[in-house]
Amino acid sequence: MAVPSWIKTLIGVTVASIVAAGAGRATPVAAQEDEFDESAFLTADEIESGSCDPNVLEASTLTDCTFQLTGEGWDFFSGPNGLVARIEDFGFAVSAPCVIEDSELVCRDLAVPSFRSEFEVSLSDYTFEAPRARISVDREFDSVVSIIQIVNRLKTVFAGADLSLEVFRAGSLDVDAPVDILLRRPGSAEPSARTRALEPGEDTGRFSLNIPDDGRWEFISCAVDTDGDCFRTGIPTAILALNPTVEPVIEGHNDPDTDRIDIVMVGTGFDDVGQLRETSERLLATDGEPIPIGAEDDIYDLAWGPFSIDPLRDNADKFNFWYLTEQNTGSPITINHQFGQPEIDLDQLGLGAHVVIVNVTLWTSTDGFRATAELPNFVDGFLNEGQAAEVPFELPASLGEVKFGSVFLPIGSADTDVDANVLAHEFGHVLFGLRDEYAEFSNAEPTIGRPNCARDRDDAERLWGDQVGELDPMFDRWYDARETFGLDFTFLPTREDLTVGFFENGCFADESGAIRPTGDSLMNSNIPVFGAVNRRRAEQILNLWPEPPPPTTTTTSPPATQPPSTTQPPASPTTEVAAPPVDDGSDRAGGTSVWIIVVGGLGLAFFASIALTRLRRRSAT
Repeated sequence: MAVPSWIKTLIGVTVASIVAAGAGRATPVAAQEDEFDESAFLTADEIESGSCDPNVLEASTLTDCTFQLTGEGWDFFSGPNGLVARIEDFGFAVSAPCVIEDSELVCRDLAVPSFRSEFEVSLSDYTFEAPRARISVDREFDSVVSIIQIVNRLKTVFAGADLSLEVFRAGSLDVDAPVDILLRRPGSAEPSARTRALEPGEDTGRFSLNIPDDGRWEFISCAVDTDGDCFRTGIPTAILALNPTVEPVIEGHNDPDTDRIDIVMVGTGFDDVGQLRETSERLLATDGEPIPIGAEDDIYDLAWGPFSIDPLRDNADKFNFWYLTEQNTGSPITINHQFGQPEIDLDQLGLGAHVVIVNVTLWTSTDGFRATAELPNFVDGFLNEGQAAEVPFELPASLGEVKFGSVFLPIGSADTDVDANVLAHEFGHVLFGLRDEYAEFSNAEPTIGRPNCARDRDDAERLWGDQVGELDPMFDRWYDARETFGLDFTFLPTREDLTVGFFENGCFADESGAIRPTGDSLMNSNIPVFGAVNRRRAEQILNLWPEPPPPTTTTTSPPATQPPSTTQPPASPTTEVAAPPVDDGSDRAGGTSVWIIVVGGLGLAFFASIALTRLRRRSAT
């Protein structure tokens, strides 16, 4: 991976870690020098052997593991840390994030393998080997149906919506046996809902079940006999239903009665949603200004959130900013308009037709360190051989045709500022369909697509030949801001680097033969300049929304939704994450890959990267 120019300006600055970000770039996380004091780390001899409940369970289901902490002073520790529980010697299992609660280390929702055996559970960190618990998997497959889904530990939906999934008959099940799907609360023997998934003779089908309230649910397949009873049942699949209530990030900004783009921030691992709101406001840069990085008398860099960068900055009134009032302890929310009907029902939020979900997680050890974003539905895809750019890009005929995706943003801490640059880059994907321009892999196919990654010079001439020589004026604003703070320019891209021309290679692959419009940009190394070609695309999309009317009265209340009534306390844990959403077409090294898999009759394979971090002990104040 090429080192981005803005990182070179940080040489000599103490950093805690280098985190792989969604732009494919390394993101420095600033730290205090005393953070590397060995006494500030939890050591292996401070954790006793643990236990899991349940410790005997069916394949591909979930268990919670607890490890006692020794020593004194653990009563003031709480919340996330760098440790995760994982299945020993089984690299494809999805690990579980751990939190410190009183004098215990609690790791919830560990997904177990899909085959029958006994397993040891260990804590994954570069100093931890000894503490273990044991579990047994006593049933290794679902003999009723298989389900295609994205790998996760806990499927996330909105309460009040329908869960709809395609199913496939297991090969061992009689072809004439109908199959029902039962919905129930975990631990309950009585289903709260039941629906037919497969009629006699059908090999494939689809079921739809309404999830009435928030909290934990599970569905289970049932092969039906002539009396309507279940003569064979499958392995339950866990569901987390979130209360779809949102509140404004910024008081006085939102206007639900105006057609705007609704940005919804969904948090995982924060102390509370108030902390999520503060982090969201800062990362989005809703004040339109860059964020100084460093001590008040020693600023060493500026971070630029999406709405401090033109043209988003000048169009902030075309956006509403919300946060979900319940933290998501299940899988990050994905939308995936490009892959059919989304599993998540955005209508439950009570917002407009143009919603962007931003999953902000502190669980980098389990979610992965790589930020990703889904492309919107209106992109023209990747240009195939023979499909050159003579066919012009056509904007959607109406706003009703525009659908946006989701963003996955792992952050080092709730106080982070540098991840604002990464969020800005991912907004380039999710809002405008821009491709990555950096080079990461050799001998790989580039991500060719309009407007910023051309297949060859002729293709590029057709795409942006009329803009050669143009410079995005945001370049001067960026340089002026750095000059105001007295920052160095030595290693920054130059005016020539940001002037439109024909720059070879990049677009995700080294020596790719692709052509990009500028030597550097927001879509390359996260610098706060779209570049003239990318900016034109951004303005094309933003101009679909009419200019907001002059302000009269501002509505700050949340939209009129009808949150589901909880009939019983949700059996939902407080800490959980899972695999990140699908990116814009390329797997990225350093994060958790998303795999489409078949669950049930074929068993559930789990794929995850195990991220190793250290736990920093906080000092009591």
